[in-house]
Parts: sequence; structure tokens; C-alpha cells
Amino acid sequence: MLRAVADAEPDDVIDLRGANRAFIEEKIELGWAQSERGEFLTAAESRADMARRKADWLAARQG
Repeated sequence: MLRAVADAEPDDVIDLRGANRAFIEEKIELGWAQSERGEFLTAAESRADMARRKADWLAARQG
């Protein structure tokens, strides 16, 4: 569950539970390491990637 709180600590804003916590933490660490190595997408590339993933997800749901 996400809550919008301007002055909250990260752990208070993102409620990570159970197995999802490990998965989310792994993804965050991977993304952080990639950005430190300069391996990141531009804003336009990121939007295109998100649009592609959404289209794939929608297509899979419509089966």
C-alpha cells in the first residue's frame, strides 16, 4: 500500500510485506547499481518501455 506523505520515512510510505519485500528490495538494488554504472534509460526510452509492457500485459489479460 502506498501512502502519500511528504515528510515520512521511506519505510513508512511503502509498506513492504512478506515475499514481496525481498522482490522489491532486489529490484531497487538492481536499479540503483545500474544507474551507478550509467546503465539507465532516457525519459523517452522509459516511457516507450512502459507503454510496451502495458500493451503486452493488456494483450495477455485479453488472452
